[in-house]
Amino acid sequence: MTYNDFEERRVQHLQMIQGVIARLGNNGFLMKGWAVTLAAGAFGFAVSSDRGLLAVIAIVTTLAFWALDAYFLRCERLFRELHKRVATKDPNAKPFFMGATSDDFVKSLEDNNCDYWQGFLSGPLAYFYVPLMGVAVLVSIVVAAAA
Repeated sequence: MTYNDFEERRVQHLQMIQGVIARLGNNGFLMKGWAVTLAAGAFGFAVSSDRGLLAVIAIVTTLAFWALDAYFLRCERLFRELHKRVATKDPNAKPFFMGATSDDFVKSLEDNNCDYWQGFLSGPLAYFYVPLMGVAVLVSIVVAAAA
């Protein structure tokens, strides 16, 4: 089956892809919220109990949420690429293909801006998580020095 005779189906496919992109973007937003919430909780416990080790929990959880956020960003970029291919009527775009994160699809990209580490170190994520990590390290040092 091709899209030549089914333009309405192409629109349905694009809507499906847009739904996935929206959910992935929302997941990234939730990762940032949880990272701040857990880091702030760990900071509070570390300061109130004078235990610097508790602030290290903030560092670990921040790294974990940073990694998850980078994964969601990578997936979102892959689905945006799939959306672009379907929207531009790329002949290689299979009808209702939703495996944008598959190895075969990733290898088919000419300009692979969807590398995991590129997303991990990208501006939007680094501008958020690096200061949070800095605060976590600073709180760990201050609490450890005060104890």
